[in-house]
Amino acid sequence: DPCNEFPRDHVYEWYFESSHQCLVPGKGQTDRITSKDSRNGYVFNLSFHVEEIDVIKCYLYTRASIHRFFPEDIYKLFPELFDMTYQNNDAFIKKQKEKGNKGVVKDIHLKDSLFESFRHQTSDEYRRSVKRNGKKSSRDKPRQK
Repeated sequence: DPCNEFPRDHVYEWYFESSHQCLVPGKGQTDRITSKDSRNGYVFNLSFHVEEIDVIKCYLYTRASIHRFFPEDIYKLFPELFDMTYQNNDAFIKKQKEKGNKGVVKDIHLKDSLFESFRHQTSDEYRRSVKRNGKKSSRDKPRQK
């Protein structure tokens, strides 16, 4: 039963497949909720993929799609997904934005060393720096296992 298994020797992609098979079990296979379900926009799932101390990823499943989720997405994506007039959600987001890194996101730590290195190397700032200096930084070396 895909709603009840966690294989010992899984590959990273297993997390995605398990979410495609089952998020919320039902009485039968047709009753279960999966990451592929939209349910009129009511499926909202944050899936944390924790492999190692420095490999913690989070993915947002909603509206039958998946997005890599970062703490700052609370400010960007939540206003698109939720009724901002309900329970002063708009005031909360505005207040958190004003606090910047001292807001609610300061306590959310998602570390992914390989992805951070990739993100750094593909940034416009990095490309401009390499063009100016002709050098790559120490962050460009792949992580050793």
